[in-house]
Amino acid sequence: SENCEGIGSYHQAVQIYSELVKHLYTNYFENKELVFATGNSGGSFQIAFGLAKFGMESIFDMVILTGGPPISDLRKGIFGYD
Repeated sequence: SENCEGIGSYHQAVQIYSELVKHLYTNYFENKELVFATGNSGGSFQIAFGLAKFGMESIFDMVILTGGPPISDLRKGIFGYD
């Protein structure tokens, strides 16, 4: 969901994740008995938004949402410079 300017509305940017999962589930998943998802930071946001807005609860049996790093620039976070 980060840096989604220029690809449509914010709503469309986060809907892309749900559409991708639905496509993969319908066309490629061999075992649909148990489907799990986990996301970190922005990924957990997209999973949560998909559950709340786009009906993903019909696909996922369990999700684990976790927080992300406090900054997105890992070089700066690890080494302290750009």
